[in-house]
Amino acid sequence: MPSSIQASDTKQRLLTEAIRLFSEHGFRATSVAQIQEACGLTGGSGALYKHFSSKRQLLDAALTTFLDDLDRSATALEDAVDADIPVALGQIATTVWEVMGSQRMISRIILRDLEQLPDLLDRVWDRMMDQVYETFGAWIEARADRGDIVVGDPAATAAVLLASLTYFQLLDDLIDRSPGNVERERYLQSWLHSALATLQPTAPAIR
Repeated sequence: MPSSIQASDTKQRLLTEAIRLFSEHGFRATSVAQIQEACGLTGGSGALYKHFSSKRQLLDAALTTFLDDLDRSATALEDAVDADIPVALGQIATTVWEVMGSQRMISRIILRDLEQLPDLLDRVWDRMMDQVYETFGAWIEARADRGDIVVGDPAATAAVLLASLTYFQLLDDLIDRSPGNVERERYLQSWLHSALATLQPTAPAIR
């Protein structure tokens, strides 16, 4: 196997194991040696530094994988521009949950560790605002301008609707529970009814 491929494989293993260990034990409580040992490398070898300049850069790379995945949420909103409102909302909700579910370990890291790393927290939050909240708010505003929906404050409405979606997934990611112990499909159907009632007060109920 060419050395470049081996290096790439080692770098990815370091990233994968670091995400797991940061999620389980916390960023500060995880040592470089532990990450290396989890990859089958000698703990004191310094092998990590051949691929990352520091443990913090490794965390930065882990966050980048999460932020890049947010593009899927933005793409779902773009794809839903001309869809029927119920179809669009279902597509948006499903995509938000899929993206968050695929990055559940990083969600734990963000919520637990980034308060102590405000520059990284700001980076994540600004990207989330840009890719998810502001994009959803702009979508609601555009549909309101077309007369498809009725809403007074698109940005606040987007925040409320997204918060109820993300809260469900965050509870599932962090403690394997759901709000009110309601299963996912029932929660989704109720969210869709609520969202339609908010955006289209005279719209027929979803069946």
